[in-house]
Amino acid sequence: MRVLANNIDLINLRNQLLENNKQRRLEKHEKTLKQKKKSLVELSKKSIDRQIAKYTNFEELVNDYKKYQVVNSKIDQIMSIEKLNDEILTYKNSIKFSNKYFISTDSFSENKRDQYHFRLKNLKKKNYRKTDDYNWDRLNVRLYTAAEWIAEDWALRNNISYYDYNQVNQMAPQDCQLNGIDIDVKTTLQVGCKRLKNYYSRKGTAYENEIILGITSWSNKRDIIDSEHLIHGIFDPKAYETINLKLSYFPVSTKLLNACYYQPLESYFNIKPEFNNIITTYGDDVLDHLINSRTSLPAVFYIITNYLPKRLERSLKLILPTDHNDLIEIILELNTKNSTPLLPHYLVDYLMNVLHNNRDIDSGAINLIIDSISLFNEDQKTYINNLLKLKNVLPKVRCKFHENETIKEMDIKEGERKEGPTPTFYAQCSKDPTNRTTIFTNSWKTGETVIYGDKDILVCDSIDCGCLTHPDRRVYKVTGLRFGRYECDKYGYKAEKKLNI
Repeated sequence: MRVLANNIDLINLRNQLLENNKQRRLEKHEKTLKQKKKSLVELSKKSIDRQIAKYTNFEELVNDYKKYQVVNSKIDQIMSIEKLNDEILTYKNSIKFSNKYFISTDSFSENKRDQYHFRLKNLKKKNYRKTDDYNWDRLNVRLYTAAEWIAEDWALRNNISYYDYNQVNQMAPQDCQLNGIDIDVKTTLQVGCKRLKNYYSRKGTAYENEIILGITSWSNKRDIIDSEHLIHGIFDPKAYETINLKLSYFPVSTKLLNACYYQPLESYFNIKPEFNNIITTYGDDVLDHLINSRTSLPAVFYIITNYLPKRLERSLKLILPTDHNDLIEIILELNTKNSTPLLPHYLVDYLMNVLHNNRDIDSGAINLIIDSISLFNEDQKTYINNLLKLKNVLPKVRCKFHENETIKEMDIKEGERKEGPTPTFYAQCSKDPTNRTTIFTNSWKTGETVIYGDKDILVCDSIDCGCLTHPDRRVYKVTGLRFGRYECDKYGYKAEKKLNI
């Protein structure tokens, strides 16, 4: 019995020692945990860059704070911005999708279908000398009626009041009224080759401050009923009245407008997206970190332009080099006047000025601005990127008439624009100013932008001509024909007519 009692005492003693060791380990663990949490709390007070520097990447930082259940406001801010950025990208994609239409005349509302047939009957009353002229007018009727229906459909889908003036008067000066605003719907006629076309305002856009809804239209072939359309947006001359900026190359008062003149319908009619959980207070270090790492920029600039406008200049300087300080001034002015939707127009005018003065362009930084501030539609991006592309190919340009003469020796000149915003640039020979090598233009044949050095683009091989020639890709494989400037003796309009194309 005494031996058993001794054994029990030993067991109890062992258990007590084990319990004491466990307790000491727990106390040590709690102390370590407390110290870890304290260090994380202290770390959270430092700039986000210094926090991330303690880890391999941001994800490891986040995981550590989750593991130890420590609040870090800077992490919360970044994750909030990332979530907002996803919502903004989703919204932009929805706009891109909803502003594209693939339709036939069967898509029209009953009212527009009646107008379409009425217009066709009026065409048949005309005395056409050529069937071909009638067919082109019939296509024009189909496309501009489709554009008017798109205006109606867009308004109804977005709960905007709509009134159709053409239902009462086919010759009404405006086509419709959206949300109480008189609108003239204009479209482009494009067949076969997709390209950027200009909109024509017969009396000029200064006439009675005409407000234009631009909807570009395209059909694969003239006699095919199906057509594709893209809403470019609204051009309203009054939107420029309070802005203290000069437009040197794409004036408000003009007869021809390109895609960059238009602001989104959503901004013009103040249709605001609904984004969730927007924190309006952010540390400068958080915003600077995201800008410097080029992360979630659409959300960052959405927050800054809407809630923190005083730090917009500082943020822009983190993206744009000092060569583009004048662009920063443009963006600041537009944001101050709540007019950032007009940025595509002012940006393309700015780039024209840079090209004329042969200044440097940071194409990457410009594209970051395009992707981050305002809504740019596809055709606006294409137009601007063509200008950026031109700047990038300038070092490759050689004089057509003196192959060793580079762009450094030549002057960049813009061809005379009789009307409208479509530019033509050429390099003027330093030895003979009458010799010009075209480096950027729009084809009279297909409407596409033709840039020196692009694939399939060749300088004219005529002795006295330096135009750019290109194939009409619709028929090139069959005919092998190329097209140059309209007046070119070898590749121009008259040469085409001789071949009966």
